[in-house]
Amino acid sequence: GTSSNVSVTGVGFPPDTHFSKIRSSGNTYQNLWFDKLRGPGTYIKPAATAQENTSSNIQLSFDQDGVTFGNGNNANGSSLNYINYFFKRAPGFYDVVTYTGNSSNRTIAHNLSSVPELMIFKARSDTISWIVYSKTAGATDYLVLNDVPGPTDASAAFNDTEPTASVFTLGTGPGVNGSTQTFVGYLFASLSGISKVGSYTGTGNDVNVDCGFTAGARFVMIKRNGSGP
Repeated sequence: GTSSNVSVTGVGFPPDTHFSKIRSSGNTYQNLWFDKLRGPGTYIKPAATAQENTSSNIQLSFDQDGVTFGNGNNANGSSLNYINYFFKRAPGFYDVVTYTGNSSNRTIAHNLSSVPELMIFKARSDTISWIVYSKTAGATDYLVLNDVPGPTDASAAFNDTEPTASVFTLGTGPGVNGSTQTFVGYLFASLSGISKVGSYTGTGNDVNVDCGFTAGARFVMIKRNGSGP
């Protein structure tokens, strides 16, 4: 970080989403998620229930080959080290959707062009936990991204209905469909050589999880599918 406006380039594509996290020890700035659909400078925190916020000095713009940061310590403090992960929306492996809740069972269209295997939802306008669908737990259960509970059986999340290649189904729950609340959803699917959504069973010893990438995975997110972190 420089504490001065700086453009981060070399991404190789116009990013639609990026995750920013400070790496320097002794700092407590949280991981921030940004996406183009919600607008530059608007972030949410995946480890917290806080609603989205907009800052004029953290992220200034989404660019053709990266992003531009302001002087905010969350993403560009002087001499602090950061890492950013960039994602592009494309059929087959990643999409972002926004919508307004209505507290009624419903379907929402998406542009993934394949069946979502992982869906992560956050109420943008409410202080409520992140709700997660995974193909492992299925549509009868949900996980909580920012907390430790294991799969919870509740039709209020996804109305016990599996997503399709064109829509996903929501129940009446406030974490995914609260009346008048605004939401964002991140949808992932497996695409050979690009992305992989799956599960494995821990052994207590070193374990090799084959994701099918010849060059190795560049970003890995792990969530325990049971009680615990």
